[in-house]
Amino acid sequence: MRHVAYLVIGIAAILAGLPAFAQACAPRDAVVARLAEVYDEVARLRGLTLGGEMMEIYLAPSGTWTVVVTNPGGIACVVAAGEGGEVIEAVEGDPA
Repeated sequence: MRHVAYLVIGIAAILAGLPAFAQACAPRDAVVARLAEVYDEVARLRGLTLGGEMMEIYLAPSGTWTVVVTNPGGIACVVAAGEGGEVIEAVEGDPA
């Protein structure tokens, strides 16, 4: 399972490099509140990127998900979003 988390963090780090015009940014508190109120999403994974930013994946019971990267100044940017998200439980013998 740890390998999956590292993979997700790596993908988020790559996505964080997208041009600013492709991202929606605001103070983190406002982004988190909006994800909770509008999409019923809560943080399910959190980690630090190699650049020192916090990456979080938010997931709703309906399966919608959002990847948010927050800079040290507290500005959060939505770098990816979608649907069909699910928590994958570790299976014995699975190297992930």
